[in-house]
This record gives sequence, structure tokens and C-alpha cells, in this order.
Amino acid sequence: MPSQVRVIVRTKPTDNPSTAFRALSDNVVSITRPVAPRPGVASGDQPVAKEETLSFPVAAVLNNASQEAVYTTAASPMVESFLQGYNCTLMCFGQSGSGKTHTLFGGDAYPLRGCVPRALEVLFDVIRTSTERRYTVKITFVEVYGEQLFDLLGKNKSASAFSTNPKNANASRKNAHGNTPNDCGNKATVTIDGSGNAVLRGVEERLCATEAEALGTVFEGLQRRLSSPSYLNPNSSRSHAVLTLYLVSTSLLDSDALTHHSRFNFVDFAGSERATVDDGKQDVQMINRSIVMLEQVVLAMASSHPRHVPYRQSKLTMLLKNSLSGECFITLIATLWPQHEYLDATLSTLNFAKRMMRVESKPTQNTSMDTEAQVRMLQKQVNSLKSELRMQDQLAGRVAVPTAPLESD
Repeated sequence: MPSQVRVIVRTKPTDNPSTAFRALSDNVVSITRPVAPRPGVASGDQPVAKEETLSFPVAAVLNNASQEAVYTTAASPMVESFLQGYNCTLMCFGQSGSGKTHTLFGGDAYPLRGCVPRALEVLFDVIRTSTERRYTVKITFVEVYGEQLFDLLGKNKSASAFSTNPKNANASRKNAHGNTPNDCGNKATVTIDGSGNAVLRGVEERLCATEAEALGTVFEGLQRRLSSPSYLNPNSSRSHAVLTLYLVSTSLLDSDALTHHSRFNFVDFAGSERATVDDGKQDVQMINRSIVMLEQVVLAMASSHPRHVPYRQSKLTMLLKNSLSGECFITLIATLWPQHEYLDATLSTLNFAKRMMRVESKPTQNTSMDTEAQVRMLQKQVNSLKSELRMQDQLAGRVAVPTAPLESD
């Protein structure tokens, strides 16, 4: 059955919350704003200024919530589906500094772990304790900077792979260690094949046998991810990032020949900002342009009149094609910073979330037949039938007639 995108609002704690923003309940937030003057009417003829209240129903409102509460509400149900062979996508969208990266990856202290490390803990707990299935886990981690893709887990780093806009040296574009683009990952590509699926090439699929290996892989990618100071965030991510877990599980039971294949995408969107008040103008313009293109794709998907969805117009939307149009469960965490000066950004985030709620997907369990397990299962059935026939012969007093292969004269 079709499944709508699940939207969860998370608010960032602030000492100066806007009175225009309110959490009306556990699943409704609202913004009150002045009504714009009517065009073409003289100011003296305008009625007394009025206000309008915009309400946004969502799946859940997490106001000053802990990292554990966010994981339990947003990610935990998807991890269960992921283990059952369903593709899942968890996205964080919001203005710069609103807590997107913190929500997904967390902070230094153990209680501040984000959705990704908590999901890995649950996943490998299941793998360690399972007596019925065998699991294989792989990870990819890519970032989208402008119209270029980079593999954050790549080993070989080529300077030619990091050419940026020649009009902008991007001297301030660095990762967590202060490294420039040449140090931060291999160039990757994404294309759409004849079946309409997005295909990612030039990336390393890192095999992880333990939770420690998986966490180390994630940390490695985060250290290579590019960031620079902005007026809202001293360590602002200047790229969109997509971390993907690939899971294959095969049954250890002869009675089950199904293999499950599933993919879990964690998407950390870069935050939009006003270029007029930010030193990194080129970065901000590229981020805003890619978000506009993403919104165009969402608008086309949510339209009641089916039309062409412009996935190919940007690398970001091409990369997310399987996540948005595929057969998967989708949850969007809209991160808000409800201070008065950021009210426009808050409203923009909620409008995007509202459009996402109209997007439908069709989650489907991804299974295939394990040939060896199927042979074992059929052989077991044959042996069982033979035993049953021998028992019936004995009860009926019949003597089995020995047979031998025919020989030619």
C-alpha cells in the first residue's frame, strides 16, 4: 500500500523563542505573521493590520527533546523495517545551525549520540544475537558540493578530482581538520540507468563486520566532510551528505530460502542561508540553488496532476532519486530554530515539510531466492516424503521392490 512521507518537527532549544511560533500539541505547530498589504491599494485605505496563523500538522513535534527521544520517534521504527528487507530514508532538513548534523550523528558525549550511531548499535546487536540469519553490512558515504560528488571513504585522492568553480578559489572550504578539497575524498559520479534507477559509481563500499568498524567508518567520513564558518554556525557543513547502509541477510534455516536486501539512507542536507550576510557567498549560492531544485522535484512529485519530475537537473536530486521515488519508507526531520530573527527560515522549512507530506512511496520488501538454501529445503522435503512412503508400506505389509539402473544389452 502507498505510504506517505512521515514528517517530524524538532525544535532547537533557545533562550529567546519567538512568540509567533507555537507548538499547539504533540503533532501541530503554528506560526503567526502579519497579513501582507493588498497590492494597488493606497496605504491610507488599507484596513488595520491583521495577523494570520498558519498551522502545520505533522507526525510528531519534538520540543527540546533528547537524542534518545528523537531516535525512538524517528529512526527506531525504520531500523526494524530495514532489518526485514525494506529500504528506508531518514532526512534532516532545516536552516544552518538548526541541528541537522547533530540530530543524525550527535556530539562527543555518549548520551548525545545521534540517530546513525544508535541505529548501528541496534543493528549489530541483532547481528550478534541472531541464530536464524547471517548478515552482511556495507557502508558508503558521499557528499554533494555544488554539482560535484565526492566519496568520503575513498583512499586515493587526486587533485584533479576536486576542481571547483574557477571563478571562486573557495579558500575557506575545509573539512574538520582544516584540509582543502584535495584532501577530502575521491570524485564520484551518479547516473540514471535505462530502468530509471540512480546508479552511484566511483565510491568505496566499506565492509563492516562489527559496530566498532561501522562507527569508525562513519567518523572517517565525517572528518573528511567539508565545512566552514557561517554567520549562524562556526562549523557549518557546506555540502549535502548521504550515508548509506547496505544490508544482506540470508537464512540459516533449511525451511527459509529467502535472502533480504535492504538499504538505509541517512541524508544530511546543507542549510540554506542568506548570501548577503555570509562571507562564503559562492558556497551559499550553490547550496540554495540545489535546495531550490530539490523543492522543484518535491513539488512535481506531490502534484495531483502527474507530470515530469526533473531529477536530472542537479546531482543532488539524481542521487536522491531512488530514495524519493523508490519503494521505501521515508521520514523527514524538519529542524527548526524558533527565534524571531529566523522566523522566515522556520516558515520556509515548514512549507517544505508540508509539501513532502504529500509525496507517496510504495515500500516493498526486497527478497530473492537463495539457490543453495532452496536446494537444501527441497531435498529435505524429498527425504520427508520418502520416509512417509516407507512408513505407509510397512503399515500395509508391502515389501519394497529394489530397483537398479537400466543397462543396455
